Amino acid sequence: MPSSLFVQIINLDRSVARYEHISAACERAGLAHERLSAVDGSQLDLTRLEGYRAWQARLYYGRVLSAGELGCYMSHLNAARRFLQSGQEFGLVLEDDAEIAPDLVARLEAVIAQLGAAKSLRWDVVNLCNAPKHEQDRTALFQCDGAAKGHVIEAAHVFPKRTTALLWSRDGAAWFVEEGAQMRAPVDQFLHSAQSKRGRGLSLRPVLIPYLMIESDINAMAGAQEVRQVGRRSLWYEMRARMRKVQGRKHGWAHRRAGQSLPDGKG
Repeated sequence: MPSSLFVQIINLDRSVARYEHISAACERAGLAHERLSAVDGSQLDLTRLEGYRAWQARLYYGRVLSAGELGCYMSHLNAARRFLQSGQEFGLVLEDDAEIAPDLVARLEAVIAQLGAAKSLRWDVVNLCNAPKHEQDRTALFQCDGAAKGHVIEAAHVFPKRTTALLWSRDGAAWFVEEGAQMRAPVDQFLHSAQSKRGRGLSLRPVLIPYLMIESDINAMAGAQEVRQVGRRSLWYEMRARMRKVQGRKHGWAHRRAGQSLPDGKG
């Protein structure tokens, strides 16, 4: 395993079986890691939560966030902070629904070596579990060698949603901790919107770490009370969703047209 890599698995204290499953898979693959206790959304007081205001979420995202979404978001912020404290160059953050292949470490080493060798490449985060669906939303940067042969590192002009497996640079994690401190959308939606605008997100094709087709405990709904709180999707939510989609396409088109796959801007 790369000595410059710090690996964390986000897992709820009550989800013992899920951690046992992924931990055993990591052991078989030789992937050393730390377990990060996930923030349990069901235990949060949303009226007194630092970094969250329901009215801001309604204005920006179109609805309030569920306790599960907030717990997931806070867990990823904690993981980014812990990675920065580690002093390592790269940080891999996994949710406990990640599918760990026996040869993952060798392929991961090859990908990280490729990223490290590209000194002029300025990037924040690589989505290892999802990739842009449309060709116009991505630009191939490198063909991977060695154990990762067959994988392509892409500039994700429209950054893909889902946060099962994220590979952070130190600059990217520091950006996320600062710019993502105000929780106005689910964490995958924040990264989707912010990185599509900032233009420093990457993806891998085919994906390196798929996700298991099971519901995430971290992001699960807490129960009937939370369902009532979040409510059905309103017309405002649908309008905001369409606006986010158009903005994402616009930013992606601008990055491609400028010929700046990964611009040097501050975002």
